[in-house]
Amino acid sequence: MWDLFISHASEDKETVVKQLADTLKKYGLKVWYDEFELKIGDSLSRSIDRGLAGSTFGIIILSKAFFEKGWTDYELRSLLSREVSKRDKIILPVWHGIKAEDVLHYSPYLADKFALSTDMGIDELAYKIMETVKPDVINSIGIQKMFRKLLPYSELKEIEPDHIYMEEKVRHKTLPNYFVIATKLICDVLGDITDMDYRDVLYDFARDADYDHEFLIWNAIACSYISFIRDNKIDFSDLDIKRDIFSFLLGYTTGAVKDIEDWQQRHPKLAKEQYYELMIRYAQNHDFIMEYSSDSMKYTYGKILEQV
Repeated sequence: MWDLFISHASEDKETVVKQLADTLKKYGLKVWYDEFELKIGDSLSRSIDRGLAGSTFGIIILSKAFFEKGWTDYELRSLLSREVSKRDKIILPVWHGIKAEDVLHYSPYLADKFALSTDMGIDELAYKIMETVKPDVINSIGIQKMFRKLLPYSELKEIEPDHIYMEEKVRHKTLPNYFVIATKLICDVLGDITDMDYRDVLYDFARDADYDHEFLIWNAIACSYISFIRDNKIDFSDLDIKRDIFSFLLGYTTGAVKDIEDWQQRHPKLAKEQYYELMIRYAQNHDFIMEYSSDSMKYTYGKILEQV
């Protein structure tokens, strides 16, 4: 029901906690935060229990105030119980105005967990949290950039890409050689509707946390785009239709296109059935690429030849 439960002890609604919650919502996360969820007359304990039970992760904003409150201890123990029973990472600790010895005195278990700090700033903090909660979204640096450029055409207002912080550092000093060749092909396929330069795209791959997954997504987009245009005999000189096809694929890839009928009403260049076909085509290409990319090349060729 919720992606995140935020446990904190601040009563100031303009604190970093409120700013963090707002920023995470701009990413599209479903956040349980008392100001968002509690209404006058609600049972505090019942609402907290519902939020705890219905959230995938729990952010614990550890502060001096947190150590002094009773309900925060209840929230922490509930999250600890889930984490221990599921043997999976659920608790995401964030330090605010405290030191390691403060956490160690309060909870040796939390002191042993890698934590983020509000000192890094709200944008970077939200980015780091997204790397754990929604890595498929935050890893797509190239797709985020393309949303910025195509927003006037795609009208994907839900994404609010201008608000998305993108980490600038290069994570990978080297990339596989085939990236250079295959990336050039992808850029050429999409070149007449975008200004993608393969050197810039390679740089974006080097910044991605999981460049392999991002690379596979771009391959699925390019394959779906060019095969749909070919099979439906789209006029190759009609840049508006081709740009709309590409915008739809970007939106579908990130989950921004939630209602095809609504999209078709706002983008009547193609019939509703054609958008469904485009959606299916992308899903098939994505599944095919993901299936065979997980094996060695020798074994992959063997599997393909067996089906011929």
